[in-house]
Amino acid sequence: MWRPKSGKWHWILYDTDFSFNNFPSWHEQNSFDSLSFATTEYGPDWPNPPWSTLLLRSLLTNESFKHRFINQFSDDLNSRFEPNAVSQHIANLAAHIESEIPAQFQRWTGSSSTQPWHSEVAIMQEFAMLRPGYMRTHIKNYFALNQDYALTIDNNLPNKAMIQLNSIELNDASWQGRYFSSIPIQFEAKPQDSVVFSHWLVNGQKMEGAKVHITLSSNTSVEAVFVEP
Repeated sequence: MWRPKSGKWHWILYDTDFSFNNFPSWHEQNSFDSLSFATTEYGPDWPNPPWSTLLLRSLLTNESFKHRFINQFSDDLNSRFEPNAVSQHIANLAAHIESEIPAQFQRWTGSSSTQPWHSEVAIMQEFAMLRPGYMRTHIKNYFALNQDYALTIDNNLPNKAMIQLNSIELNDASWQGRYFSSIPIQFEAKPQDSVVFSHWLVNGQKMEGAKVHITLSSNTSVEAVFVEP
């Protein structure tokens, strides 16, 4: 949508009225398949004319982009869009403005009852909890993926070393998420100070190299082993 005079084009995200289980009725609530919707070849008109989906459809024909797209979805579902994280964020925002809601309703509806507002917040909370499961199903169906598996990552020196998992930086002693089969995921060990990376243990099997790619075919445990001098 925009670019500097000598630079690359940039995206603008706008018009998110349909988010978090908000209108219209055909949106099918928590289960709406937005991935198929965003890649429809012939809408034919609003809100999906062919030109509006062309770029994403074209990019997804590139194998490397497709893998990054799927893994970015997984990264976000395992972190910023993890159900409890989103639910807590909604609760924090609601608490911040709750004292203003009675006056808002009084001004625009003539009633100070906040029940409708609380009901809408509850709808968003429900969406936050249920949406990731539907989204994983949509990704499986669209890309014909067989399964997603649990991934556990352990770090024996969490205060002195970090693990980069695709786009996520992890400095926890133990972390869990879910990733799709047949899509390679990237790990990079990042020791700090004088700590040295030794090796990986993938389901108990030793693997060398600070940066590795792993494709899941079952629930998988990965441990980064760091050594202090």
